[in-house]
Order: sequence, then C-alpha cells, then structure tokens
Amino acid sequence: MKARESPSMEDIQPHWKSLWGEKGQHDERAEWIIEQRRKVSNMDWMTKELWKPLHFCQQLTTQNLLAVIKYKITG
Repeated sequence: MKARESPSMEDIQPHWKSLWGEKGQHDERAEWIIEQRRKVSNMDWMTKELWKPLHFCQQLTTQNLLAVIKYKITG
C-alpha cells in the first residue's frame, strides 16, 4: 500500500467545521422541549449531577478536536 499525501488544511477545515463548528438552533417553544423542562425540574439535584460528566466529556472532546485542527507538523 502506498502512502498518500496528507490533505491540506483548506481541505480539512470545512469538513470538521461542518461537523463541530456550528451550533444548531431550535424552537424553544416546542412542546417536547417544554415537557422535558418540566420533567427535569421535578428531578432531585442528585439526578441532575449525573449529567455533569457527559457535559465535561463534550467540552473536552471539542477542545481536543480544535487542538488537532490547529496542530501543524514542523518540517
């Protein structure tokens, strides 16, 4: 198998930006969102604490991906 040349930053950036760089928008008045807020407000604080590691994991993943995108090999 022959090694190929690495893609350029111009080729990589649009791909990853489309996956991770743009935030979606939604209708805050949607019925399912209102229902979920009602359910979550009835949860005790311990249950809400269980979701914090997932939020941290998402932040860490985003930071690491941004670091990889900015990384340049010297040479």
